[in-house]
Formats: sequence, C-alpha cells, structure tokens
Amino acid sequence: MYGTALKSLVTNLSANYAVSIVGHSMGNVVCGEALRQGMRVRNYLLMEAAIPMSCYDTNAPQLARLVDQDTQYHTPDYHITPGSNESTLGYRGYLESVSGTLTNFFNPEDWALATGFTLGEETNWEKNQINYKPDGEVAGAVHDAAWSYQYDITYPLNQRATVLSGEYRNVTDSWEMKAFVARSRTKAAGVLDYVGGHIGAKISLRDDYGFGRERSDHSGQFLRNIQKLDPLYQKMRDTLEK
Repeated sequence: MYGTALKSLVTNLSANYAVSIVGHSMGNVVCGEALRQGMRVRNYLLMEAAIPMSCYDTNAPQLARLVDQDTQYHTPDYHITPGSNESTLGYRGYLESVSGTLTNFFNPEDWALATGFTLGEETNWEKNQINYKPDGEVAGAVHDAAWSYQYDITYPLNQRATVLSGEYRNVTDSWEMKAFVARSRTKAAGVLDYVGGHIGAKISLRDDYGFGRERSDHSGQFLRNIQKLDPLYQKMRDTLEK
C-alpha cells in the first residue's frame, strides 16, 4: 500500500520535476516496493537499508548463520524459484527487475542491523531473521503461543506456509510471507560492503563519515549536529544530482 502511494506521488511529481529519493532503514522497504511497481527516479540512495541484499542481487554473498538456521527451520528463499517459476514468495530476487541508479550508504557495524545487544541479548535485524522466521516456530524465542507460522517444503506449493490463529489458513500474500515466514540468506543491504544487481555504487558511512556501532549511529544522519553532518550531506547532494 505505501509503495503504491509513493509510486503515485513520484509519478505526479515527475511531470514537472526530476525526482531522486533517499530511504532510511525500513523506509527502503517502501522505496523498493515502489520501484518494483514501476516508479521512475533519477537516483535512489539507500541509507542503512533494512532489507536483504539478495532482494536486489540473487548472487549476493550469503551469511552462514542464516543459512545454518534454515537447515532446522525451513523458510522460502527465492521469490520466484529459477527453473520452475514457482512463486514461493521469499526474498531472493524480489527486486532484481527494478530500474534506476542505486547507491548503497552502508555501515558494516550498524547496531540495528547487525551488532546490537540489549541487556546482554542480541537485538538486531540478523537475530530477528534467526529467531522469528517462521514467527512462532523457533524453539526458545519469546512469542505469543496463541498463534504461529509454519513452513513445510514437502507440502504442495500453495500449502507450504500456514498460520494457526484459532484455525489454520494458508499464507499466500507476498508481504505476509516476507514479514512472518521467509528468512533472508544474506545480510541487510545496509551493512554489506557489496555492489551487485541494480546497486551500482556504495559509500561506507563508517570509513568515510565515522559512523560506528552505537545505537544512535543507525540514525546518525538525523541525530548528529549539523557541523559534523555537513560532509555527508554534501556527498548525498552530489550523489542525488548526478
């Protein structure tokens, strides 16, 4: 819904302006969906993007601990399985057909996406992929026992993912599958030092602008004083205006 709204806004603006966009964290989910629906922009800057790199490039390097978890708790991988054209609604390849000039502003030590701990417990995007995919199935993860998702690759295609909430029903919606069932096999784009698919350039927020592993650094673009941010915003402006 929000991706559709963003595409509509940009389409209307494009009648009079050349439009470039910046997405931060989960805002890149909305931007990616708008691009998938055909949104056209001059440039798109992904800032600490909380979205699997595999969405944009099916050959992106996999993260071992995510792959290992999937051997016990199975989830769909590809959105459309190569060779069979089965729509399994996973992450890999979901955004491989988008168009535009994409630049990834990443921080390999980002708290929210990769390194965060709270009260001695790991609390970040990667750990969420491990503990809550499928949501409610992983043993030991805190969860409301009144409902849970399951995924069984041995069932017929349209019955592999189910949710129990009073009664069973099959999961057939793409975004419900991605939110509650599908596990990424790669790091989030926002921490990965990598160029591939439609992401044609990368900028290190750590190496070039001093972003670190503190919680506040995930939103450092907004929380630091303007004097320290000036070089970053100059780089963003230059990249957007290419």
